[in-house]
Amino acid sequence: MRPLFLFSLITLVGCGSLRFETHVGQGSGPGMRRQGRGLVSGLDQQRVALLNHLHKSDDAPEKETVDSYVKAVTDLGDSPEAAYHRYFATGFQLAYAWRAAGEGIPKEISSILGGTTVAEGVLHSGKGGVSVQAHGGRCYTLFTQLKRPDRSFESLHYQWHVPGKENVIQRYYSFSRAAFNDGDDLHLETMPGFCASADVEVSTSVNLKLSGSKNGLRYVVVEYPRDKFPLFTAMYMHSTYPDACNAEAWASLWTDPVPGSIAYLGSEPVLLRDVDHPRNGSGTWLTYEDISANEGRAYVRKLVDQPPSKVRTNVKTRMPRCTKDPEHATTPLTKQYAQCWQRVGGRYSGRYRAINAQKAKAVTFEAVDAAKREEAHIE
Repeated sequence: MRPLFLFSLITLVGCGSLRFETHVGQGSGPGMRRQGRGLVSGLDQQRVALLNHLHKSDDAPEKETVDSYVKAVTDLGDSPEAAYHRYFATGFQLAYAWRAAGEGIPKEISSILGGTTVAEGVLHSGKGGVSVQAHGGRCYTLFTQLKRPDRSFESLHYQWHVPGKENVIQRYYSFSRAAFNDGDDLHLETMPGFCASADVEVSTSVNLKLSGSKNGLRYVVVEYPRDKFPLFTAMYMHSTYPDACNAEAWASLWTDPVPGSIAYLGSEPVLLRDVDHPRNGSGTWLTYEDISANEGRAYVRKLVDQPPSKVRTNVKTRMPRCTKDPEHATTPLTKQYAQCWQRVGGRYSGRYRAINAQKAKAVTFEAVDAAKREEAHIE
């Protein structure tokens, strides 16, 4: 199986490089907040004013203000300034659509992203879910907003499920801001999604706890072809795998990747993970995983978004660490493994608590290492 897997990787991995180009254009180009040059000051003032409105008010910004900003960005063409602002222009349009719709479902979400609405509705407190009839070669993103603002509400992490066919979708999470810069937060919820390799029904379930019996979580699922994957969704996106022991699912992230999830460090393909937010015009760093599941850090300018003539891979391919949670296991073998860990955890729970207390009280590195050795001995 391994030679076939490596051949597929070498021939197909290049189709996932859309996102890297987005990071280069928007994250570390000459338009990124460089003092004295680059940004058009009036345009940046409009951007900051719109962000301030989203942070200070739950109402929709003035449509004329959003349209004016979008038009100004469009007029810049392909300049570095436009590359930087284009992400925010799309984000402001989405934020306006949600807020202007009140408690209803905005109809503009799909058109803003160049896709098609395939599901919409409202989830209320308690258990609920969203189902999608997915088609091969297409990607789907779930967008959500509360009907009424709820400061106690925490963003939910959804997981898409395909019972018995988990390997035919590649999952991802997209975010509307960089994790370390609240000032650029567009106040859009986490946007979970997946790309399908075959026709299949996909569902996700959630258990909501909302204050007020009339509040609810509005949702829209947008579909688009893989080659039309929106740059906005790709900007702060990374692939996910619920079961790191599922070899076929891990392989599919490389052979049939989510658009924009793969870049190249020299001749080696890497799976892009979390991206740092650039500050003061400096370049961006990001976290990646290689095909052997080793995590690393790379400077964006060291990466390329097109496959080299020869792709180098580590022949000793190994999987990420297996899940110990049976709910995340997707094959009979990995479920047995996770259930075994649950039994072991229950049997040694007292010793684990004692080891954790020992590490917490440790005052020397030697004491910490001793606790870790005891923990490793149990495992």
